[in-house]
Amino acid sequence: MNVLFVSFDVAGMNDREYLDSAHAIAPHVSGVPGLLAKVWLSRKWSNRFGAVYFFADRPSMERFIETDLFEGANEEFEGLVVGEFEVLENLTAMTQPG
Repeated sequence: MNVLFVSFDVAGMNDREYLDSAHAIAPHVSGVPGLLAKVWLSRKWSNRFGAVYFFADRPSMERFIETDLFEGANEEFEGLVVGEFEVLENLTAMTQPG
């Protein structure tokens, strides 16, 4: 499993405007091939948002990063931080609930 972490500021938008645009995008994200889950993140008090994406494999994650859905959405963000990670399956299994 691979994880993509994204964090950004939404300059020029208030949190309501960002959430409205996120609600419009969410149905499209749910159909991304290989995407297991997306967790939406918010730090409203500083107008910073983000997401953690869980992919079945690295090729799925790489294909998503090159889509308009990912690249196009990030054009309006400032202070963009993107991190790609591989899940350490053995350690993760030790810390998962029952």
